[in-house]
Amino acid sequence: MGWKLFAVFAVLLASYGIGDVGTFNAVQTVDFVIEVLAASGLVLMAFEIDFLPGTFWRGFAGAYFAYYSGWFAEKAFLTEGGPASLVIENALTYAVFHIAVGYGLWMNGSIHEQHGAARQTSG
Repeated sequence: MGWKLFAVFAVLLASYGIGDVGTFNAVQTVDFVIEVLAASGLVLMAFEIDFLPGTFWRGFAGAYFAYYSGWFAEKAFLTEGGPASLVIENALTYAVFHIAVGYGLWMNGSIHEQHGAARQTSG
C-alpha cells in the first residue's frame, strides 16, 4: 500500500508541471520528462504491471540517481544566498525523495525477473 501511495504522490508532483511546460527552458523540459518517466515507472512497479524490460528500468534508475546526485551537489554545496541550513535542509529533503524514487525504479527493474530455483546439493 505504501508504494502505491508514493507512486500516486509522484504522479501528482509530475502533473504539477504540466501547466508550465510551454514556458520551460531546456533543463526544465528534461527535468519534466525525467519526472514523468519516473512517476510512470513507480506506478508500474506499485501496481505490478510489467512494461519494458527490467534492464531498462534498472538503467533508468542509475541514470536518475546520477542526474539528481549532481543536482543535490549543486544545491547543497554550490548554492549561494539564503541561510546555509535552509539550503542544505531543502537539498536533503529533495535528495531523500529522489533516493526513494530511484530505489522504486530499481525495484521495478528487478521485480519481474525470473530467477531459477536454487540448485540443491547433496552432501
